[in-house]
Amino acid sequence: MDALTVLNIVAVSVLAVYALHQGTLLLIYLVLKWRARSAPAARLSHADVRSGVRILPRVTIQLPLYNERYVAERIIASASALDYPRELLQIQVLDDSTDDTSRIAAHAVQTFADRGLDIVLIHRDSREGYKAGALANGLHTASGELIAIFDADFIPPRDFLQRVIRQAAVFDDPRVGFVQTRWGHINRDASILTAAQAVLLDMSFVIDQSVRSHLGLKMNFNGSGGIWRRVAIDSAGGWQSDTLTEDLDLSYRAQIKGWRGRYLADVVCPGELPDTVLAFKLQQARWTRGSVQCVRKLFPIIARSDMPLWHKLTAYVHISGYFSNLAVLLLALITPLMLLDASSLGHLPGWFGALSTIGMLPVLAMLVAQWSQGRALPFLRVIPAAIILGVGMSLSDSLAVIAGLLGATSGEFIRTPKLVSPADVHPVSVKSDTDIRKTPALPVYLLQTDWTVRAEMLLGIYALAICLLVAIRGAGLSALPALLYAGSFLGVALGQIMPALRLQRGDRARRARIKSRLPSLK
Repeated sequence: MDALTVLNIVAVSVLAVYALHQGTLLLIYLVLKWRARSAPAARLSHADVRSGVRILPRVTIQLPLYNERYVAERIIASASALDYPRELLQIQVLDDSTDDTSRIAAHAVQTFADRGLDIVLIHRDSREGYKAGALANGLHTASGELIAIFDADFIPPRDFLQRVIRQAAVFDDPRVGFVQTRWGHINRDASILTAAQAVLLDMSFVIDQSVRSHLGLKMNFNGSGGIWRRVAIDSAGGWQSDTLTEDLDLSYRAQIKGWRGRYLADVVCPGELPDTVLAFKLQQARWTRGSVQCVRKLFPIIARSDMPLWHKLTAYVHISGYFSNLAVLLLALITPLMLLDASSLGHLPGWFGALSTIGMLPVLAMLVAQWSQGRALPFLRVIPAAIILGVGMSLSDSLAVIAGLLGATSGEFIRTPKLVSPADVHPVSVKSDTDIRKTPALPVYLLQTDWTVRAEMLLGIYALAICLLVAIRGAGLSALPALLYAGSFLGVALGQIMPALRLQRGDRARRARIKSRLPSLK
């Protein structure tokens, strides 16, 4: 058995492990759905019946901002419109911005403070600790027993607190340390890119989180659209910035301390998806690097804990999921070479086909997640783009895995640009001054491509060239796997290059217009 064959088997085996884990969660999800359909309608809990007289907890809402001029006003207005007794509500706008976001946020905060709301702007001149540092800093003056967190690109529904705290009554259980709700997507149908991202995310939010919560397995707080019990944060060691995924880190530390996480699939908190390939790529790289940093930090802690063995195993698979990108990248490199050397394909064992089939279970999970939302037909249109994104990002994410394993520091927290105009409809209108309302709905936070775009392009050309060679030999069907890699890497690379070219053309046109006016200005 040659080296290419061995590497191929290893890569497919790694993917099969993660796919089998996904398939197990899918099977449990389907069983739970079937039981829910056949079970009688649930009655209101005792807490729900007496909710009119129960003492509600004080809640602090934290809104971390960093250069969010397009959405700052919207999230402040949305949080201020939440249906909860005002005497029990505190809102903290945690602003680390270096642009005019601070001015926009200050105006919105003053508007709602004048209406009697307990809302304050906390500005830091340093981004020390990034988001984790901002959240920890806000806790110094937080008065709430519960801490709700919303990122700037989210729009919590008006009844969010009522549904989580009063109707679901999850915090009536003193063991619950945090609650996560399901992410919705306000721009899901804006493009094939955002639709594909929604499909990838829904697999986690519809299936994985639901099953983990139901079985009492370790789950994660997703950083936004959730509520923490203040004492759980403190007892777990607080927010820490030694990883780029402070949410995953804290949620595991809290659960290892004995707190429980709960997931509410029926409560949806809409957020905005990145609307460019480059923005999505950078977001995924940050999530990947941060998750791998959590592997380094948490694996020893999990091993020493008194968790049951199967809880430990599922936790290991859960937080190490991004390692699968290394296997995808390895397959992208060796599969085309194996197509050129037909003898390598002959060395594959008979059970290899079954192992490869297991790797398709995540696609089935995506389908079920969309089916459960009544989106099965749109899924068939979007799935090719979702697969292309998943495969095409493997180079960038693999580099992030390596950086997470070897990096001595957590690295820079690169924010994901939001391009929604502040003139969007708000739950509560903020009468901003004229200057703020003139803020253009244009991307001023431009992201720069790097050498990885060229590497992705070369990987795509490499796979495509071998496809052509194999087709010339008369074995075109066998080249389909390499064609998938070619299309994925080329698609992701072009998705980053084309917007940059359009911006450059626009800049040249702008300069030409300015130059044409110069004579008249003399």
